[in-house]
Amino acid sequence: MPDTALKHIIHLPEHKHWNETFKGTGQISMAQEGIELSIENRDKKYSNAQIDDYRNLARREFLWHPPLSLEVKSHFSRPTYQANLHSGIESIDKDNTPLLGTAGIGFWNDPFLMTGLRTPSLPKALWFFYASPPSNMHTSIDLPGYGFKAATIDAWKPAFLKYLPAMPLMPLLSSIPSFLPKVWPKVERSIACSEKLLTHNICESHTYKIDWLENHVDFHIDADKVFTSPYSIKGPLGLVIWLDNQYLRLTPRGQFSFGSLSLQAKQSLFLDSIKITTL
Repeated sequence: MPDTALKHIIHLPEHKHWNETFKGTGQISMAQEGIELSIENRDKKYSNAQIDDYRNLARREFLWHPPLSLEVKSHFSRPTYQANLHSGIESIDKDNTPLLGTAGIGFWNDPFLMTGLRTPSLPKALWFFYASPPSNMHTSIDLPGYGFKAATIDAWKPAFLKYLPAMPLMPLLSSIPSFLPKVWPKVERSIACSEKLLTHNICESHTYKIDWLENHVDFHIDADKVFTSPYSIKGPLGLVIWLDNQYLRLTPRGQFSFGSLSLQAKQSLFLDSIKITTL
């Protein structure tokens, strides 16, 4: 993609490390008002279209610390696959194929070695994050493990490290009826896990804004503050915006699996503007 397209939509204090990632059928191309991240494959090979600013950097060299504000104007080509929280019944828009895989806008520490050789790490992130079934990332006991969410997590907090030795026993302990309701909320707090399921129309153009402050994180969609996490994640972190076809099942009851999904149709994330302002 021509470099001028990226320059047209990016408004950052520094973007010399800006990178594009294409895997499988992933593409990044010029769109009418900005750029388009897209994937399109009928098999189950992994595909990803991603832009980030930390490729081959050591984590201590990642660019971003609080306080700052991230604003991204964007929309998706497909609706979300959401859970009906009241009835417990999964529902989709029958007139349109839902978005499959995962997507997101925000900051993280790239713990899984996706953009260069680093020591594996526990995750740290603050972002708008989407996952479709069969993903089931049940970090919050009160919410479904998929959907479009505003979320924070920091598994490097010292409070969580004391729980690490007990993690292999979690599937056994969770079979005790009273265990998860009593213990898991403490684990959530220890990893700064705070999230809200969002139900807006992602196919419409919205400005997604994250105010990453010293003591908390505010999430906005257009003019509305939709969520406040009481936790602020310690930097440095890297900016990441992506669309892929993977899924992950990871639950307190010991469920763990991952893989890639075949897509029924092309799906895209359109980016009209990206702006970071230090506060």
